[in-house]
Amino acid sequence: PAKAGKSLAAKSLAAPGGAKAKAKGAAAGGKAVPGKTVGVVMTCARCNKDFTGEHVAAAGKFFHPTCFKCKVCGVKINEDFGTDKDGFTCKKCTLDKNPRCGDCGKPISGDSMTAEGKHYHLKCFTCSSCRIQITQEFFSHDGRRFCGRCQDKVLPRCAGCGHGISGESIVAEGKVYHNECFVCESCGKQVTNYFMIQDRRICTVCCNKKLPKCEACKQPIAGEFMNAMGKKFHPRCCVGCKYCGGMISGDFFIHNGQAVCQRCNNNNLPKCAGCHKPITGEIMNAENKMYHPQCWRCGICKGQLKNLFVPHKGKHICEKCYADQAPKCKWCHQGVMGAGTNDAEGN
Repeated sequence: PAKAGKSLAAKSLAAPGGAKAKAKGAAAGGKAVPGKTVGVVMTCARCNKDFTGEHVAAAGKFFHPTCFKCKVCGVKINEDFGTDKDGFTCKKCTLDKNPRCGDCGKPISGDSMTAEGKHYHLKCFTCSSCRIQITQEFFSHDGRRFCGRCQDKVLPRCAGCGHGISGESIVAEGKVYHNECFVCESCGKQVTNYFMIQDRRICTVCCNKKLPKCEACKQPIAGEFMNAMGKKFHPRCCVGCKYCGGMISGDFFIHNGQAVCQRCNNNNLPKCAGCHKPITGEIMNAENKMYHPQCWRCGICKGQLKNLFVPHKGKHICEKCYADQAPKCKWCHQGVMGAGTNDAEGN
């Protein structure tokens, strides 16, 4: 019987990805410039007090050396710094607030790669198989990242076309398919609900309308079938022999409207009284015996008999041979075929 099934849509087994545009990973900043002036009055951008002498210049502003501090940790900034909308940050705090690499986990400063919602150092964005840096298209599979060259080595293969699957897929009967490859094996259209018939996937439309039905089990026939008595059967359902009950897989014969296998046919057929072999086809009946037409012959000349024959001494003989064997008429010397008369002298 047909086995009903329903395909299961699976999320991407190997989701296609793409390397996005490069992005700056660190906030704009600079290097603190210490200096010393004599007789020039400056205003500290932090404490707003006027001063002269040693100072730090940053972002077009001047600071007391002690006022140029990180807004996050409060440590005096002596070298590289980062800028924020309301202050400056030291190198450490600047890096700490930058996004972290999705591979090594360290803060990113400088150019970075953004992919699948994560940021990466350029040198860290590599293929999980060949370890070469990825700069173009890539694919993800089982949480791992692969370059275009390596994807065919690791992607699951479509049971329909045999190519790697790099997007959404369908899992059915323990196999994986591209969505477009999961089709009815009768009409070729994509299917969701289907039946497995003779190990073939058949859509409900073809199952109900197009496919011939097996005369024995009444289920659709999707593959090989056997013809018997003008009807179609699954090979496993092919008509059984009337006598032995076995499935007929080769030649068969009809006895009273029912199929009979060759062996049983030979065993149950009438036997020819001439050659003692089974008779199939036309039968000649004579004195409660049956013959093949070619075996019904004159017992004397061995010529094939047609219709008329004469029983003579346990044999069937033709008219000519009987005439030769029959008693002769005294007057005309012809063989006597019917009743004759004897004269007074016994002739």
